[in-house]
Amino acid sequence: MDILILAQDVTWGGSTGDSVHLYSLAKHLAARGNRLQVVARAGGSRSAGVPQGTDLHLLRSRWNLAFGFVRRPLALRTFFRILRERRPDVVYSRGFGDPLEALAARAAGLPLVFEVNGDALAEAALQRRTPSPRWWVQSSVAFARWGFGQAQRLVTVTDALRRQLTEDFAVPPGKIRVVPNGVDTELFKPVGSTEAKEKLGLPPGVPVFVVVGNLAPWQGGDSILHGVSEHRK
Repeated sequence: MDILILAQDVTWGGSTGDSVHLYSLAKHLAARGNRLQVVARAGGSRSAGVPQGTDLHLLRSRWNLAFGFVRRPLALRTFFRILRERRPDVVYSRGFGDPLEALAARAAGLPLVFEVNGDALAEAALQRRTPSPRWWVQSSVAFARWGFGQAQRLVTVTDALRRQLTEDFAVPPGKIRVVPNGVDTELFKPVGSTEAKEKLGLPPGVPVFVVVGNLAPWQGGDSILHGVSEHRK
């Protein structure tokens, strides 16, 4: 299958979670015999490799790292250039119901799949220092609903996100597929807790919690602290 991955807000070769996720996704899809074309943001490590069978299209602009509205026309221009060179079978987008990507896929007559790893609108709101106006929030939700409505499928990672998409964004449940996040077993090899603590120099009888991700409110790290507090009472 020939897959066009749109990830205009993800830096190729970066060290953040979304960058690592994108690279791993491309690596393993290519390893299964798919041909890939990836549209991503420039600005990562120059040493970052490109999986075999993958054509990489980096969005380069003086301002694209800071302003999403600059990347969108760059991404759309790249999208239609790719169509002229080699038409994909499906568009796989990491945009959160991005209406422009949905319009582009519809105009090209291509099936569209949105990957949803979290509520991007809620995360953006938590990152802002001042609350967004009500009209802006309502407009963002309406645009995302429309974009999701144009997709043939949505792929999300948890049942909770599936429920949120159906309740808050009016996505029909039958359109959503839940695929939990995978693990690269070539990189991560499970060992027993005793051996792991020995390697890290930790006392064997002390409980250890490991959080992999950003220490942000929406990750729910406070649940661990509350749980430990209640357990000690």
